[in-house]
Amino acid sequence: MSSYINDEEYIKQKYLELLKSNQEILFLEPMSNKRITNICDIVKQNYSDINAFTIKYKENKYLVLRHKIHYEEYFNVSEYIKKGHQAYSIENYDDCIDYFQKVITFGIPKANVYAKLGLSYYKKKLFKEAAEYLMIANYINSKENKSYDFTNLIEISLKKANEQYKPYIQMEASDFTEKKQNYYNLENVEEVAKIISNGQSIQKTLNDFQLDSEQQNLMLLIFAQNCYTQENYEIGDKFLNIVEKNKNKTPLVKSVITELKKNRLFYANRKEESKPLILTYNIKK
Repeated sequence: MSSYINDEEYIKQKYLELLKSNQEILFLEPMSNKRITNICDIVKQNYSDINAFTIKYKENKYLVLRHKIHYEEYFNVSEYIKKGHQAYSIENYDDCIDYFQKVITFGIPKANVYAKLGLSYYKKKLFKEAAEYLMIANYINSKENKSYDFTNLIEISLKKANEQYKPYIQMEASDFTEKKQNYYNLENVEEVAKIISNGQSIQKTLNDFQLDSEQQNLMLLIFAQNCYTQENYEIGDKFLNIVEKNKNKTPLVKSVITELKKNRLFYANRKEESKPLILTYNIKK
């Protein structure tokens, strides 16, 4: 099968992805100049409601698909840009995004439109979108010899977007029932997890259940292990670090810590079919 046919299938998938998303642009992965040219030709020949343009960030060249709409009525671009800036000035980031997204679909905007979109997404903590729009703004600025540069904010956004933090952890009920012998005869694991998830501090919760020091440490290590099972390594490490900072660790606790560290990346391969236990990390120490 030729690369041209492959690219036709690829761009068809990306086209549908763009239409289904809430965004007006879609970043494609870095690719060769030859493939970029091929895909741009496919877009130009077969898709009247999108266009493709390239940007460069550091050593990578990206192809960006932009959704464009043919408006039947008169569209006042200047008015929408003005409203977008006004919305941003009063911290109404949702409206700002809405106005500037419409500007993007109408024509090829200047750098400040992409910049305000990126900054608005950043304020909303949507870091992947923030990075992408700011990368476009940076590229246009470089072509226009503008002095301002969003590189630092792009790097921060990319880092935040790549963090493995998730708002909740799914712990499998079978971990606390079928294999209870693996959890050192501890009771009330699900109940403790639920109370912690509801915002009560870890220490108060463990004290309320009258657990001794070893039992408290083991309970937290159970939580860490289940975080690793769900590939929530950052959150699992937080539970593990609480135990590691405890100076009163028994030989059993120390051995479990060693096992967790050794197998940290392998717990995700465990297959669990039971109803998951949800543990949100609203944790107060």
